[in-house]
Amino acid sequence: MGNITSSHDQVRFMALVDGQIRIDENGMERSYINLPTKVNNSESYDRHFMFTALNMMLPGIPVIYYGEEYGQIGANDPGNRTDMRFHKEWTDEEKNLYQKVRMLAHSRQKYPSLAFGDLTFIDSVGNGVIFKKIYFDEECMFIFNFSKKEQLLNIIPDSDGQWLSLLDRSMMNIEDSETQLTLKPFETKVFRSND
Repeated sequence: MGNITSSHDQVRFMALVDGQIRIDENGMERSYINLPTKVNNSESYDRHFMFTALNMMLPGIPVIYYGEEYGQIGANDPGNRTDMRFHKEWTDEEKNLYQKVRMLAHSRQKYPSLAFGDLTFIDSVGNGVIFKKIYFDEECMFIFNFSKKEQLLNIIPDSDGQWLSLLDRSMMNIEDSETQLTLKPFETKVFRSND
């Protein structure tokens, strides 16, 4: 099973998450009338990464349509087949999204729990959710903040130990299910157990 963000038959996900096209709108018509060519909201890159991380977390094979790795915008066919832009043409936000997608894709190759692990729901906190992927003794944790507001997590059940971020060089220590973890609006955190 392949999990996709966008494809040649669909509206570019970035246009949806950026609010430039509605899900019920005719994306093909928009390709000819008013094709989205620029992302308007910087938070859309975080929301796009959140969806990409969800796709990489789910059982199956994540499929990244060309340009999705940096957040290419467009509409439906033919507006989802516009020319790909390359690294020298990317904005700082596009470069940042690309780096996070790249790190997560690399981690998925390196750590079997990300690709083959059993998916377990751990907890929901406010407008966020915590999942684990477990493969034998290896564990990874995905934490999502679906809110426009910053969230502070104090308790992460069944997760004691030291956790290393797969997206940066940070660590999280959990003892007796307690920790202090702040998530920015629409932030995604991915950790691997260091135990």
